[in-house]
Amino acid sequence: MNKRLSLAFGVASCFLMMMMSLAACGRSTANSTSSRPTLGMPANETLYVLVGAAGGQRLVAIRAGGSGDGPMTLPAGLVTQDHLRLYVATSRGARTTVTMLDTRSGATLRSFTIDGSYATDAIGYGGSTLSPDGHWLALRQSAQIGGGQSTIAVVDTQAMKVAHTIQLSGDFALDALSPDGSVLYLLQNLHDAAHHYYVRAYDLGVGKLLPQIIVDKSEIDHPQMRGSAIARRVANDGAAAFTLYVDPLRNTAFVHVLPLSSTGNILPFARCVDDLPASTSADMLRGYTLVLSADGATLFAVNAALGVASRITVIDGGVLNAHVVAASHFEPMGALDGDNGAEGIFSNGAALSPDGATLYVAGARGLQIIRTSDMKPIATYLPGHTLTGVALSARGNLLYVTDVHDGVLLLSSDGTQSKHVTIPNGLAPRSIAWVGK
Repeated sequence: MNKRLSLAFGVASCFLMMMMSLAACGRSTANSTSSRPTLGMPANETLYVLVGAAGGQRLVAIRAGGSGDGPMTLPAGLVTQDHLRLYVATSRGARTTVTMLDTRSGATLRSFTIDGSYATDAIGYGGSTLSPDGHWLALRQSAQIGGGQSTIAVVDTQAMKVAHTIQLSGDFALDALSPDGSVLYLLQNLHDAAHHYYVRAYDLGVGKLLPQIIVDKSEIDHPQMRGSAIARRVANDGAAAFTLYVDPLRNTAFVHVLPLSSTGNILPFARCVDDLPASTSADMLRGYTLVLSADGATLFAVNAALGVASRITVIDGGVLNAHVVAASHFEPMGALDGDNGAEGIFSNGAALSPDGATLYVAGARGLQIIRTSDMKPIATYLPGHTLTGVALSARGNLLYVTDVHDGVLLLSSDGTQSKHVTIPNGLAPRSIAWVGK
């Protein structure tokens, strides 16, 4: 009888200790145990975090274990496709300094001055663009934005000089550069009541704006587009740009797929993916973000505020024919407030696992996990946390997330462990920029 009482007492004690341990976890997803390895950043990995409010943003590079001098801080700017070089243009009077930085060391690799007033720190898209390898940088004169005259400088960053100065009558914004720097893609704003624009191309080889308007084949008789760009991804080889636009007048969202591998005067057709879930709220629509698979064959358009995720096949039958092939709906997480809801050029609101099987979506009420094979939501990590960005470590076994209240968190990919990542005091993390070595 005493043995039975002793056994019962032992079981009850274990249960009580387990409940006390769970209660002590607070907002964490789970408590760590002695059987699990200590959660920490990989020794050879660097996390780049976008910090600061709109208009005064910077990048903070955080390394495992830190360093004696503390985290490295870099200015916000344009980065090459491999994230190894950062380009920043800052103006003073009628002169602009272009600086190229090594993102791993922070060292200035190159700096030179050009005529004109240009900048790369504008929020959103339209004022500057960079070729994937960083060889070509296009800048629009700052004082002319919204005017009837457009001056564009195309800079050869290797020769450290302006290779082309373009003067156009009308309001043209920058869209993208072809990988070889031969074609500059532009948005010609028409300034009508519906805010329409044309997608145009400027052949830098012959110095001429091509007469053709770039348009989806199915909309060749209706070449006008309208909307504001809030998210972009570029294929790893730089051959195509995927830009997500929202149209506040119609409360719709669409993805514009623009091939960038043009040759001479022959321009490819673009592709518009219009059938994305919409909303009556412009704030909700601005919650959209894009994720592109490593091979560039699949694109995901995700909106945590609305609770929707769409899988888009980019290539169909060997040709560009992007269209939605599957979608999922999960518990809407609501729009982020204030500056936390403003999209930036480094924003990463969702991430894809290396094998492409799992999609991680940051939202105002946690991290939504989606199985991509059937687009079914399967779990929610960090419920109650207000998240603005997410990225995966190189090996895919760890997640980095930015939390409005808790800063930067390191999270196991199964959601069972989390840990704070230290950043300098007074710096408010805005989003994950990228993860590098």
